[in-house]
Amino acid sequence: MIPPPSRRETPKKQTLACHFCRERKIACSKPDPGSPTMSCNQCSRRNLPCTYPTESRRGQHKRNPQRMRDLKLLL
Repeated sequence: MIPPPSRRETPKKQTLACHFCRERKIACSKPDPGSPTMSCNQCSRRNLPCTYPTESRRGQHKRNPQRMRDLKLLL
């Protein structure tokens, strides 16, 4: 029997972008471990403070009650 091919270990993609990169919708790189500022490449290039969100907002959509009422009136 032939053993299954081993999966190559790929580096995990960073889950959250910093606030600046998220706002501009640009690629956010992980800060270098030896970096004194611990900022991503985009923020360090612009000399901006690099802050990361504390939790993921994925799947959390704010619902506007007024808009929902307006949509119901159209039906």
